[in-house]
Amino acid sequence: MITSAHAERMLMEFHGVDPWQPTTEKKAKTARSAFQERLKHLRRLGWPHGVNTGQGVRAQYSLNAVFQLVVGFELLQAGLVSDRMVHALTPIWQRVRQHLATAVVDPDRPYFLCFDPQVLVYYTPEVAPGVYTSTPSVEDVENISCRFTNDPALETFTGGWLEDIEEQLRRAAAEGFSRRFVVVCLTRLYTMVATWLVRHELAEAQALRSEILAWPEEDEAAEVKVARAYLDGRLDDDLRRLSYTCPESVEDAACKDEEGRRLFKAR
Repeated sequence: MITSAHAERMLMEFHGVDPWQPTTEKKAKTARSAFQERLKHLRRLGWPHGVNTGQGVRAQYSLNAVFQLVVGFELLQAGLVSDRMVHALTPIWQRVRQHLATAVVDPDRPYFLCFDPQVLVYYTPEVAPGVYTSTPSVEDVENISCRFTNDPALETFTGGWLEDIEEQLRRAAAEGFSRRFVVVCLTRLYTMVATWLVRHELAEAQALRSEILAWPEEDEAAEVKVARAYLDGRLDDDLRRLSYTCPESVEDAACKDEEGRRLFKAR
């Protein structure tokens, strides 16, 4: 786990904010204090997941949470407001994790996340309830508007090597289905985080690559667990939260083992 102080310093350095900038006697807002306020606002929105610890308790960040912040701030730099960024990344974070795992296979070969920010207008409270600071109800989880399965914004998020993204941009120009894209280099983000952890001699640096490479297998196992509990009517709070953040895979995951198939057929 990474302390909140380390996570804040890392993000500030990544975005050109002096983490040691002093405040004035009148406590006028500095770039540092403004950045800290943005982080607090994101935690109130439930981003990253699992670190909204409450007043008086210092947050601890897993590597997954660190990358939720790192990727999230790239979207903020692209012009998305905090609420929109959270609405955008929440339902697809599992896919982003898979793209990150692909990116670290060959750190010398650039791998990118690409999307059309215009379509993110669909991530609004009226269409999709967004991120809960507490566990959503069963009705929320089962509501189709909460499951994001048909949201057109999901279709624009893609990841790929440089040649894949070049082809995507050529197709967009030729076919006219989009005139703008945000392109984020996931390989560069991984390298920046890894370098920062090593420079500050944090233990997480040693396991960074292996932990990210394990994410796809972990996510598949979690999907099966959620699906079995979902179809068997035994969702506890943690599983209900997970079924909300990656709901599009629930029924597919249910068919990945014999017990899941039995539950799916009996549904």
